[in-house]
Amino acid sequence: MKPFALTRRSLLAGAGTLAAALSRPGTALSQSSGLLVARPAVARLRGAEAAGSSVLTYGGTIPGPALYARQGEPFQIQFRNGLADPTSLSWHGLRIDNRTAGFGAMVGPGIAPGTTSDLTFVPPDAGSFLYRPWHPRHGQRQVMQGLTGFLVVDGEGPAVADRDELLLIQDWRVADDGRLFSGDDEPPPGLLPHLTVNGRPDLSIEGRANERLRLRIANGTVNRLVQITIGGREPWLIALDGQPSEVFPLADGRLLLAPCQRADLIIDLPGESLASVPIALANLAGATLEGRVAAGTAAPMRSTPLPAPAALPANPIAQTMNLATATRAELPVAMGAAGAMTFAGRQDREPADAPAFKAQRGAVVVLTLANGTDRFHAVQLHGHQVRLLDTLDDGWKPYFVGTAVLAPRTTTRLAFVADNPGGWPIELQPINDDRAPLIAWFQVE
Repeated sequence: MKPFALTRRSLLAGAGTLAAALSRPGTALSQSSGLLVARPAVARLRGAEAAGSSVLTYGGTIPGPALYARQGEPFQIQFRNGLADPTSLSWHGLRIDNRTAGFGAMVGPGIAPGTTSDLTFVPPDAGSFLYRPWHPRHGQRQVMQGLTGFLVVDGEGPAVADRDELLLIQDWRVADDGRLFSGDDEPPPGLLPHLTVNGRPDLSIEGRANERLRLRIANGTVNRLVQITIGGREPWLIALDGQPSEVFPLADGRLLLAPCQRADLIIDLPGESLASVPIALANLAGATLEGRVAAGTAAPMRSTPLPAPAALPANPIAQTMNLATATRAELPVAMGAAGAMTFAGRQDREPADAPAFKAQRGAVVVLTLANGTDRFHAVQLHGHQVRLLDTLDDGWKPYFVGTAVLAPRTTTRLAFVADNPGGWPIELQPINDDRAPLIAWFQVE
């Protein structure tokens, strides 16, 4: 595998049972209120005829129900922990205060079994986001057991497509007898990860000829890179990690997503009935999934294809930054004593007492991440969206990211405006490593 970074070039080039409930990402709750319950269930992750697996769910479905909110309007939800263990609920990609986002008490006890929490927030950004547990002691294991769902925040302006399709990709270590391996469970030798989309081991979307779809795609895995290839078409990328991007077609129809990343693509269905477009997924750890998007026999949506899509309205986030006056911090990745990996000079899997750096609210921050290892890593920075800087710090890529990929033996620089006060974690997740991520954190004052 050649080293790569999540640049525009790599984006363009690529580098009961629940059977009845798994064809879509759950039933949407009200956009302004609702009850969300985390509870165990059984799912047939390898198909309708396969053995059932014990999973953790939101609302009894894999993935959890799609939640809908409106930009700039209060969103209210009541969350109940129906699990046997403590859990938490965090909103990945949302630029809201750290306690509401689920990161305020970074090493607290979490939400106790049998208890209910009322959450209210006003999402400042329109886009595609994820909700899932975040906690150094239990979050990753619970995500690997199924706890993930979409949050869609609708903005102002006309729809950019005839229809939205939400595609949440997860992977599982599931044996033939249905036993699910996650976290500290050691799978048997040779058991490869198994991919699902919206809880199913297949993918089939049917529409009308010349219909325009907005595919909201999320990599819901904890430690896998997922490559999506759409054959015979060059879909347009219009948003990444919840933020509008410059609109550009994906060369060869390929897109690479890091763990927890989301991408919004526009694709036009073929103009002929029964014509289809193949979609292939690969998690670069041995698992693949093939599907299709097809024009059915219904009357065409329109007689001719639509023109290229326009850019989405920008969210209220700083689009430019003065790098000359930036606060700068270095967070190296290295192999320490006895082969133990370090992040920012430490081996913490829980937030340390002191932050890795501090920044004044409104300051521009530039992070230098020198990966001195031979492994790929995903770095997720919470509470903020970042720009991936060009090599000479003389500009940035035409999109924001919440997660960046660090290629082996390379240096990556990220820049952002520290506009969200509080303490925020930065996770370093080695790719294809089931251990919990290394964690640093920073303080915005």
